Amino acid sequence: MAQAPSAGSTQSSVLLGVGNQAAGTAIDIQNAAGESLVTFTPAKAYAAILFSSPDLAQGAEYTLYLGGSAYGSFTQSSVVTTLGGQSR
Repeated sequence: MAQAPSAGSTQSSVLLGVGNQAAGTAIDIQNAAGESLVTFTPAKAYAAILFSSPDLAQGAEYTLYLGGSAYGSFTQSSVVTTLGGQSR
């Protein structure tokens, strides 16, 4: 089970529940300008994504792409943002 960093963290992070994704399903998180913050293609199946970066700005909106298709958007609401499988 994936676990988000503690609320005392100083670097922004997001934990996204994405259902069951097959190995090789590419992950891309983009900011509102369409710039990729991270792109990665996991070698194994996955159901959650934990991403931490100083580039995640509180109050900013981001779009998650899985396998090249928009899966959903999220707003970085605090230092640690957690969204379950309903984020789609």
